[in-house]
Amino acid sequence: MASRINFNQMNGRQFEDLVEKLIQKMGFITQERSQSADGGMDIFAINQQPILEGSYVIQCKKYSNPVSVAFIRDLYGVVHAKNANKGILITNSTFTKPAEEFAEGKQLELIDGNELMRLLVKYELFIPSETIYNFPKGYNVVKFSLLNPLESIIKKMEDYKKGLIFVNKREITQERWIDLISQETNRFLDYGSTMVNIINQIGYLANSESNEDMKKLQELSRYIIDANKILLQNYERMYSIIPPEIWTEPHKAWLKIYESYIEDWDIFKQKFENVFENPPDDGVADLTLLFKDDAVHEYNRAFKKAEKIAMPKRGCFIVTATYGSPLAQEIDIFRKYRDKKLKVNTIGNIFVNVYYKYSPFYANLIERSNLVRIFLRTLLISPLYKYLQRTLTNE
Repeated sequence: MASRINFNQMNGRQFEDLVEKLIQKMGFITQERSQSADGGMDIFAINQQPILEGSYVIQCKKYSNPVSVAFIRDLYGVVHAKNANKGILITNSTFTKPAEEFAEGKQLELIDGNELMRLLVKYELFIPSETIYNFPKGYNVVKFSLLNPLESIIKKMEDYKKGLIFVNKREITQERWIDLISQETNRFLDYGSTMVNIINQIGYLANSESNEDMKKLQELSRYIIDANKILLQNYERMYSIIPPEIWTEPHKAWLKIYESYIEDWDIFKQKFENVFENPPDDGVADLTLLFKDDAVHEYNRAFKKAEKIAMPKRGCFIVTATYGSPLAQEIDIFRKYRDKKLKVNTIGNIFVNVYYKYSPFYANLIERSNLVRIFLRTLLISPLYKYLQRTLTNE
């Protein structure tokens, strides 16, 4: 497909040289270059054209993340100190929402990677061998607001898996381990569906060019990053404990669920980045996010095997499958209702026996589909849970 300058292959000096050539092509006379306080490069230039005549402070910022408001404030201070007509910050990246808001109404101009590319083509500093592929503005926002911050989370998870991070581990009781797993199960219940829903929104907004949609993209990206930072923190906490021996295999399988989620994010990241290297011929990029269920199924198998030995009287197969774990706190209400209401009379006992006979088959079907789990939990199990909870509370 089309050729495109790869800013990532440039060092800082090469990027600054390119920017200086551009502003000279645009009619500026560069007077000096100096290191700025934030580590960028300030180019002091003058323009002798009518209307545009005056001095300008132009700062280059080769950056792997969105440029924050702190850099814009620093540039604004230099503009005042030099009594310049305008300050211009040119980056290969994008700008944060606060940075854009700070620049509004001031003698400041922000030029992001997409606009820089357009100017390079316009002033013939870059002539593509084929027609250039014009990525929507949203793609670069996603790259710098979501993909780059994800990289550090993915790397840290890899370091844990490779044993490169030393952790002081502590032993805990069976009761404490079950309590922790129960808490984590409830956190996981909606994680996958929420993340997939947000990525669907991002996929739609990424094809936009409006500033409002760009701000929304940044907000959604921050939400995903914050959620995965919490996921990593919870992984670190569970990684640092040693459960009773009977729960060793389920515990290892549980850790693999976290790892699987981050692996799926890595696949999404690579797929998105591949769009920049190989733009799609039809202009439509596949930006779907899929979470594999293999790790969850392996954990359920390991848990059930250990449960038969350590906790042989637990049950509620369909409810357990719907919540995705035998340790979801809501399941306790169903068990209490079974023991206090159903097993105390003949008809109730018959129902319990029939349930235990046929429910494992349907539970296995439910476990195979996240969509079925969410559907049953929302429309059937959750309302029934609230009813049983009220019934037991009003006794």
